[in-house]
Amino acid sequence: MLQTVIAPIPGEVIQIAGGYIYGLPLGVIYTISEMLLGADIVDMFWLILTSFVKNLSAGNLLDQTKVKKR
Repeated sequence: MLQTVIAPIPGEVIQIAGGYIYGLPLGVIYTISEMLLGADIVDMFWLILTSFVKNLSAGNLLDQTKVKKR
């Protein structure tokens, strides 16, 4: 999961360590599932950040009486 969230960590090191610790079948399963979990965490972070920025957009900061509505 760290190789997905923290980009400078090389993925091969994590994958080899997973294979060494858990064996080949479980190492593959754990590594793939943790990579998917890490990707989901990063996606949720960007989803929350973009929705927060969208709520702070210039249209919401202006006085609503001066903004034309379509």
